[in-house]
Amino acid sequence: MSTRGFARTLAFGAAAGALWPLAFAASCRMVGWDFAWSLGLTGIAAAYAAGLAPHARGALASAGFVALLGSVIQLLWPEPLAAAGSAALSIALLRSHWLSTGRSGLRTLCLEMALLLGGLVAARTAFSPDPLGGAAALWAYFLVQSLFFLLSDPAPLPPAPAKGDPFEEALRRANTLLDDPGGGRSP
Repeated sequence: MSTRGFARTLAFGAAAGALWPLAFAASCRMVGWDFAWSLGLTGIAAAYAAGLAPHARGALASAGFVALLGSVIQLLWPEPLAAAGSAALSIALLRSHWLSTGRSGLRTLCLEMALLLGGLVAARTAFSPDPLGGAAALWAYFLVQSLFFLLSDPAPLPPAPAKGDPFEEALRRANTLLDDPGGGRSP
C-alpha cells in the first residue's frame, strides 16, 4: 500500500476539480462546449500521467502519449465521452507501465480494468452538464483512481538488515576493513 500515491491522487483530483469551473468557462467561450470538455479531460489526464512517471523524460513521454491518444480519438470520434474514455485508458496503461513492474500481470490488469470502469461510472454518476458538475465528476473519478495505491501489490521490499546490535555490526565491519584494507583485492 502506498499512502503517498493515494494522497497525491486525492490532492490532484481536488485541485483538478477546483480549477475545472474556471478553466472550462474560459475555454468554452473560445472553442465550444464539446471541444472544451475534450481538451480539458485530455490535459488533466496528461498532467496526472506525467506525475506518475519516475523521472522527467518519462513524464514528458507520458504527457505526450496521452496528448497523442487524445488527439487521435478526437479526430476519429469528436465527443467528450470519447475523450473521457481515452483519458481513462491512457491513465490505466501508463500507471501499469510505471508502477506495476515486477507484479502479477493478471492481477494488475483486473485491478486496472475495475478502476477504469469504476472511475468512469463514478464520474458519470456525479456529472451534471455545468462546470460544477464537471468538477464533481473529476473529483469522483480521481477518488476511485486513488484506490489503486491501496489495493495494488506493494513494491518489493528491500532485504531486511541483519539483526543484532548496530554497534557490534559496525565493529565487525571495521575489523574486517582493518584486517584486509584492500577488500579482498590483490595488489
